Amino acid sequence: MTDEQPPKSSSKELRTLRDEFSQSAKNTLNGFEKMITEAEQAEKQRELDALLSRFLPENGRAILPGHDIVFLINKSKDMGGGMTSSLGVAMDTLYQISGAVKGVKDVTVSGRFWGKGPTSNIWMGSYDGIRNACDATGSNFKNFLPVAKETLVSNLPDLLTGRQTHYIVVCDGTITDSIENSASMLGAAAQFNPKATFDFIVIGAEKGNIEGLAEKMQGAARFSRVTTAAEVADGIMTALKTRIAESPVPVQEPVAKPIEIASPPEALKPEVKSDATP
Repeated sequence: MTDEQPPKSSSKELRTLRDEFSQSAKNTLNGFEKMITEAEQAEKQRELDALLSRFLPENGRAILPGHDIVFLINKSKDMGGGMTSSLGVAMDTLYQISGAVKGVKDVTVSGRFWGKGPTSNIWMGSYDGIRNACDATGSNFKNFLPVAKETLVSNLPDLLTGRQTHYIVVCDGTITDSIENSASMLGAAAQFNPKATFDFIVIGAEKGNIEGLAEKMQGAARFSRVTTAAEVADGIMTALKTRIAESPVPVQEPVAKPIEIASPPEALKPEVKSDATP
């Protein structure tokens, strides 16, 4: 007597089981991918919130709309090259702040190089672009007068939009052209636009002449010194935090409510006569 073998599954049944398992595995994988994406977004948001807290006061989110932050970074031989140099840390800070405020409406962050001739815009489309822009340069031009001229023009009375503009000047403390002319132009820009602020972040222990430029602006500019490249970011964040904390909170225009017209009482409603005859 032989043992009977259980009937084997048909190819059709096996294919059905395979497809069911495949779909179940796909659904599980999609679920994990969604969880990973949500976790990454939460982690990124926490990083951005931590960065925002470095340069925003407690009520900074309410104050920040209507602000423009402009970095004016000297690109010269003395600023070094690479991401750990004074130039690199300033550029990295610019890039981080630009990314941190993307979720805040009506705020702009931009950057310009200065040193020789007119300023040039800093492209912040990718971190690779920032890294490439931090290559060391062999020139040591530190002509600040073109910056002062451009700043004056951008703050002329007929161009004012009521926005608060914060200029963050980063350099090693020395400029090679006229202190008096630059101070005169920046002072005029501050008079034309009282909402424009100027902060000079100077890197290095040696005293340079740009401190005299800030002094000649008679309170329209502030000067702070950091001794190492690693301290540049903290110097920038502290200057911004102070400026934004001093800014007035924008007044929210009240939203007009639609006027509600009440229905007349029944006694005042007109009598509707019927044309029908009895």
